[in-house]
This record gives sequence, structure tokens and C-alpha cells, in this order.
Amino acid sequence: MNKLVIACGIVLLELTSAWADGSTTQTRNWSSSFVARLEALALLETLNSELLSNSSATLTLEHWCDIHHLAYPARIKAVRISDVDKPVSFEQRQELHVTPTEPVRYRKVQLKCGSVALSEADNWYVPSRLTPEMNKLLDTTDAPFGRVVQTLNFQRRTLYSKLLWLPLPEGWEEPDEWLEAGTVRVADRILRILPTPGHTQGHIVFADEQAGLLFAGDHVLPHITPSIGFEAVPSDAPLADYLDSLALIRALPDLTLLPAHGFVAASTHARVDELVAHHDARLRETGQAVASLGSATAAQVAAVLGWTRRRRSFASLDPFNQMLAVTETVAHLKLLVASGVLTADGDVVVSYRPAALTPPA
Repeated sequence: MNKLVIACGIVLLELTSAWADGSTTQTRNWSSSFVARLEALALLETLNSELLSNSSATLTLEHWCDIHHLAYPARIKAVRISDVDKPVSFEQRQELHVTPTEPVRYRKVQLKCGSVALSEADNWYVPSRLTPEMNKLLDTTDAPFGRVVQTLNFQRRTLYSKLLWLPLPEGWEEPDEWLEAGTVRVADRILRILPTPGHTQGHIVFADEQAGLLFAGDHVLPHITPSIGFEAVPSDAPLADYLDSLALIRALPDLTLLPAHGFVAASTHARVDELVAHHDARLRETGQAVASLGSATAAQVAAVLGWTRRRRSFASLDPFNQMLAVTETVAHLKLLVASGVLTADGDVVVSYRPAALTPPA
């Protein structure tokens, strides 16, 4: 198998929902609301995960173009950006495994699906590793790099990944004050402040033990399980944090549950026990999925698990909930690694396997 090592930088330029009937393309622009920006982040994270886990960025973007109906037919076109040259750096030559005198060519293209620009790509490549026909196509046409060299069965290695856009709008401010463990007086009530990280790192609940009430926020919900690990900067062990926080609440007297979502429940303890049982079962199921796959990324594991109470397939979820499913799976995989059930390999794209298996040479 021929191997081609390339240095390629991809920057997402535009993200829209669109559909086309062959002659007319309609687009819906994102609003600047915080919820809309979180939805955009979910789409970006999903696309980023797909780009990192597939060998061809061109084919990944083409698939994205198709499933989001950005153009018909869903075909990626590389529009060359002329009069731009970026000399190859010493570090890039090292990554390409070439000598200081080996010719390295540069090509900058904008990858478009219909009228929608999805990315800009910087390609540094070694012409001596390509066929004369491939070099001619790269020199004289707008064909995407990945499609031109596809027959080489190249392997892509991710050097680094950085998200250049975050959901917080301009001017977003930090809270005036962070509450810590302790008590706070509200009118004639004394509320106990209990930090409960897991759903988010800064999550807290308030216990009014005299009145027998727990203001649980999103920590304990009566009819759904709170999402775990969905943060711009997630913690190293969100599920471990969450289970520890459940144990903290379980150690309190059994209080009436007042959640941020859903109905009031008579027993906090009963719901905590259900949540703990759910995650125990999910950990077993996740470990079994990795064992059946042998070695897999979080996205690959999420794809074989059932989701929601109805056990919906991963493919049937919308992009936002697919992203939540992957972050949830990551949280369970990390705890299985910490427990010694699984091992993890890789920095950017992490693969998991049963601890008893020997890693491939």
C-alpha cells in the first residue's frame, strides 16, 4: 500500500441549512441567539468528528453536503485560490519526511458545495510521490486534492485539531459572583448550597432541609437523564463527577424533588437510585460494544448503541443529539478507562479497546 503524508489545514467558513431543487437554492441564516449558537456548535463538533475519523476530507464534506441538502447534485468542487504561496516550513518537511532540498508544492483551494463555501484547504505535497497524471490534474484543474490522489489509498494522520469558533457571543460576561458550598438566606429560608458537578462543572443545587425540599436544577431530573460532558471545555471525568454528585445527594435526607425540568417528585432518593442504575447499565453496554468492535472511537461506539428510552438508532438522531450522544459516550468511555476496563490510545483521535487486548504493532 502506498502511503501519502500531507499537511492540510481546513478552516470552516460558512455553515447554513439549505436545500436545492437544481435551479434554486434557499438558505436559512443562523440567528445570534445563544441557543442557535449552541446548535451551530453541535453541528461544527459533529462535522469535526467526522473529518477527524475519515481519511478523506473531500469525501466527508461531500457527504455533509448531501445530508444537509446544500446543493444538488452534492458534489464538492475545489476552487483554486491563485497568487498565494506559503513556503513549506522545517517542521512540515519533518512531517512529510523529506530532505531540505526535496521539492514540495503548495496548493490552496476553497472547497464549495454548490454556492456554499465549506472550507479552505492548504495542501503541501511531494510531487515525486504522485503519478505524472496526478501532478498534471493538481497543476491545471480545480479537482480536490483528496479525489485526485484517492487511488493511492493514502492514510491521513491528524497533527492537531483546533476549533476556531465558540458559541459565546461577543460581550458575554462571567457571573458577578460564584456561589460555593455553604448556605444562603432567601427571605425566611436558609438554603444549603451543594456543588454538584457532572452535568456541568459549575452546577449547584439548593437544599431546604427544614422544608424537605431539593431545588435540583438539571442534576436530578424526573423523566430524563441529564446530558454529561456537553461543555465548551469539558472536565476530564464528567461521569465520575456526576456519580459522585449523585452520591452526595443520596446521603442527604430524602427530600421532595423540585427539578429544573419536569414534574415534582416525592422522593429524590428513588430517582437518584434510578439514575445510578441507568449509568451502571450504560457502562456495561458501552464496554460490551467496545469488546465487540475490538477497537473503536467514541463516535463508532455511539453509532452502535441505542438512544433514548425507545432505543433509537444513532443515525435517526438529528446532528445536535448525535453530538450529545458522542459526548455522553466519551464520558462513559473515560470512566471505563479509569476503572481499568478499557485502554485508550491517541491524542486527537482517541481509540478505545478492552484492557486485555494487546495494541496493534
